[in-house]
Amino acid sequence: MTHASRIDIDLGAIEHNTLALRSLAGPGQTPPALCAALKKNAYGLGVVPIAHRLMRLGVQMLAVYSDDEAAELVSKAITLPILVLSPLHTVDRTDVLYRHLIADRLHLSIHDLDQLKAVSELGHRFGLRVPIQPYIDTGMSRSGLSPGQFHEMMNRLADYPFVRISGVYTHMATADDRPEFTEAQFERFTAAVEQEQSRLPQGVTLHAANTFTCFRDRRYHLDMIRPGLGIYGYGPEWLQPGSTIDDAPTLRPALRWLSQLTHIQRYPSGTPVGYGSTHTLERDSVIGIVPVGYADGYPVALSNLGVVRIKPTLDTDATLCDCRVLGRVSMDQITVDLTDLVGQHDVGNLMGAEVEIYSSDPAAPNAPSRLARMIGTHTYELLTRLSQSITRHCVG
Repeated sequence: MTHASRIDIDLGAIEHNTLALRSLAGPGQTPPALCAALKKNAYGLGVVPIAHRLMRLGVQMLAVYSDDEAAELVSKAITLPILVLSPLHTVDRTDVLYRHLIADRLHLSIHDLDQLKAVSELGHRFGLRVPIQPYIDTGMSRSGLSPGQFHEMMNRLADYPFVRISGVYTHMATADDRPEFTEAQFERFTAAVEQEQSRLPQGVTLHAANTFTCFRDRRYHLDMIRPGLGIYGYGPEWLQPGSTIDDAPTLRPALRWLSQLTHIQRYPSGTPVGYGSTHTLERDSVIGIVPVGYADGYPVALSNLGVVRIKPTLDTDATLCDCRVLGRVSMDQITVDLTDLVGQHDVGNLMGAEVEIYSSDPAAPNAPSRLARMIGTHTYELLTRLSQSITRHCVG
């Protein structure tokens, strides 16, 4: 059987969100540059078509985690500058990234002095000044230069003539739910930068704002914003109480996951369902099989909790019907309760019916953000765990 699922990626929504994030600068202000975070295959959505759409929109920079992710973009004719967020020490002349490096379009995050030395040696080897962006850790505590180490780096920068500082950045840890900590991080960052202002080159790009930070305060936008989740239409719904930008635009979720009903069976009341018999039918029921499971990225934690929506007819305007997931999520299938649906439609017409696993409607019960809250995780996880074996179909 061919894979009965597909993921629709709405590039029109990607475009809407990108322009909406740019508009956060406010009336009469110059919009900050935009660096789109495309880590982990664009958060699971499919990086290449999204990167090409962003390039056509005039986005100034892309950010990825690793050299492998950067190489994929360069190999697919992406010519935008790319910021590699993880520590990268070297590039070989035979690497795909070599031509991006010598074209001054590969920007390397600097996390410590040993890496700075290695990058300067890389520039010396190829006869160029590598664009670097020191990453100042202001409270994330997982990598990067402390403000003191950044000061030490600036003191020793003359020893490394084959690099040039193109940007300086930090990353906010709690902008979704602790805005006071975000403010403290911002103050640490600006203090560290101001201390070195006379030694930083003209035109250096300062950036600190991830998606959540973008919506908190325009002061945080600096020279460039660096949204990830917001590009794909998620984020503001996670903001906890605290100050936010009053006239912020609405984002449009870009992902919709679809499958179909492949089997329908009647069972009497009292029948246990699935591995571990974690659900027992409380009435005579009609159960449908949908061929998606945890191997496809549907969380086991949604066992007996998840909701899918089913289109019972071929009518394009047909109302989607909510159906509960029963029993434990299996590796390659889930069982859903069709009993109420069969009461309104002929069971024979339901075979092959379209099943919406994740909705692009943020108000739907199967919207990724709502499902994530249900099981105590985040939209990031639901998106990035989607199997790469599922076809991504671009629309819009």
